[in-house]
Amino acid sequence: MWVKKSPQELKKDQIKTDWKVAKRTALILIGILVFASIFHTGEEAYKGESFLVSPEDIIGRFLSLAPPFLICAFAIYAFLWISVRIVPLQMDSNSICVCPMCGSEKKFDRRLTCSCGGHSEDIKTMKWIDDKT
Repeated sequence: MWVKKSPQELKKDQIKTDWKVAKRTALILIGILVFASIFHTGEEAYKGESFLVSPEDIIGRFLSLAPPFLICAFAIYAFLWISVRIVPLQMDSNSICVCPMCGSEKKFDRRLTCSCGGHSEDIKTMKWIDDKT
């Protein structure tokens, strides 16, 4: 049967989501940083030189680009954290709702009352527990 998750379980889920966002942000920005360190970008790319940076210059470029990228990473993560924590996403047409009384699942259609008389809730706030009866 479906039961509501405890506040501790919801917090644990939120921490997992935070880590996913942090990892994804870090991977994207590290990839961009490495790309910018290895390849000529901007004005340098139009000088007719090779598009690759010489091996001696890669470390210097990486170290000079790292601080702005760290600031950007922090800003992006803060924006994502604020957008998820302070202004949580509302359920949309792809969200799944479940009725804890009868266990029926449906896509969110703006009607939260179930035909059994129960109240459908977002499945992310619910968990399944096997009946032991």
